[in-house]
Amino acid sequence: MVADIKRTVKLITEQKNIDKPSEVEGFPMKTWSIEIYLLDEAGNEKPATCFTKAVYNLHPSFANPIQTFTEAPFRCENEGWGEFDMSIDCYTTEKGGKNTLLHDLNFAKPHYESKHPVVFKNPSASLINLLRETGPVGDENGARKKEEKKRKRTTGSVDMEKLADGLVKLDEEQLLHVVQLIHDNKSDDTYTKNDIEQGEFHVDLYTLPETLVSALSFKYALDDDHGSVGHFPLCFTALIALYSHTPSPNSRYGIRTPWFYFTTASILGQGGNSARLLAHLSRNCWS
Repeated sequence: MVADIKRTVKLITEQKNIDKPSEVEGFPMKTWSIEIYLLDEAGNEKPATCFTKAVYNLHPSFANPIQTFTEAPFRCENEGWGEFDMSIDCYTTEKGGKNTLLHDLNFAKPHYESKHPVVFKNPSASLINLLRETGPVGDENGARKKEEKKRKRTTGSVDMEKLADGLVKLDEEQLLHVVQLIHDNKSDDTYTKNDIEQGEFHVDLYTLPETLVSALSFKYALDDDHGSVGHFPLCFTALIALYSHTPSPNSRYGIRTPWFYFTTASILGQGGNSARLLAHLSRNCWS
């Protein structure tokens, strides 16, 4: 699912007196107009082509109080003597997608602008393409890009850095079993990538189910008290019994170990100990 996309809409209002008799003494007749624009990252005005139509809900005293426009900048122009509050419904290419803006029509200045934050929820590919013209569109292809603070989460008392350190110290057969466990127990939110051509398997530890993370940490995290990983083989069978229902392939069956990435910072290998982990894995898997 694509993340929500935020933008800022600018309404530009212009008004001036006109030489027509007013219905109310002391309130001159006006002609006024409103246009809708989208702002880019630099604050520049851009056509609001992400909207398919704009519906202006005017004061009920107008002969036609609901006015619809289907082309940017969705200019609404009318005449009258009074100020009033209105709502403007901006529809997107999405079925039922709508952002409602509240606007104060007043005659204090001949020209004034107002900005309104809007959110596009679960935008389609076509809407994303339109929004790309005014700024970043976030997670387009399903790769789960999370806020930094979310990526630094822990599961209970699990130290993810320590878990990664422990995993890369496993031998070839144990690594294969861990990969099989991940395949057998991953959730819909788990990020994995199996690059057959390059012989690489990628997994983001932060996206594993919490139960699996906890078990992996208990069985495979580096034990500071012992300063070694010698207890891993003893714990390995118990972990398999708990979390795997199918036999895992290993090198004894003639299957070559792929090159594993266990990153603790991001799926792109940025931050944390990813460079050091990659070196360990390369040595473990291909030596």
